[in-house]
Amino acid sequence: MYSFESIGPSHNCRFKSKVTIEEQTYESPDFFPTLKDAEHAAAKLALMSLSPAGFQEASLLKYLFPDDYGVYKNLLQEMARKEGYQLPVYSTEKSGVSHMPTFLSTVEIEGETFVGQKAKTKKLAEMNAAKAAYTHLKERKEKDACRSNVVQYPHDPSQVMIMFFIGAEVSDDL
Repeated sequence: MYSFESIGPSHNCRFKSKVTIEEQTYESPDFFPTLKDAEHAAAKLALMSLSPAGFQEASLLKYLFPDDYGVYKNLLQEMARKEGYQLPVYSTEKSGVSHMPTFLSTVEIEGETFVGQKAKTKKLAEMNAAKAAYTHLKERKEKDACRSNVVQYPHDPSQVMIMFFIGAEVSDDL
C-alpha cells in the first residue's frame, strides 16, 4: 500500500512516498517532482530490502536498473537504520570551469568517510559516494560474519578431521 506527502505550492508540488509491505514501511529518501517518481523510489528500496538472500544487491541493481545507481543512497540509509547508525552525511565539492563543473562527494557514516568517483552533477557524485560506502560496509559485514563462523581447535589431527566432516572452516592457525 502506498501513501504520500506533498510540499510546495500547487504549481510546483513535490512528493515523498511510502510503501508498506507486510507491516514494513519503506520511504523514498527525497522529494520528487512527480508522485510516480516518489513511488518508484520507495518501491526500489522495498525491492532491495526484500530480495532473496541469494541475490546480491549490486547484481539486482544492474539487472533491473542499469542506469540508476541512486538506489545506493537508499540502501546506505536503510543499512544505517538497521545497524543503528546515524544517518549518512554528504559533502560535495565543485571544481572546474563554470560551464563544465566536476563534483566530488564524500559521505560520512559512523565516523568513517567514503569518497565517490567524480561526476558531472552533484546528484551523481553523491550516488557514487553512497555506492562506495555501501559496497565497502556490506563487504566488511560479510567478512565479519564469515570470521565469526570460524571454529578453532587445538593441533589435534582428529579434531581437524571432525571439522572436515561437519563442514566447519579450519583456521590457518592450525
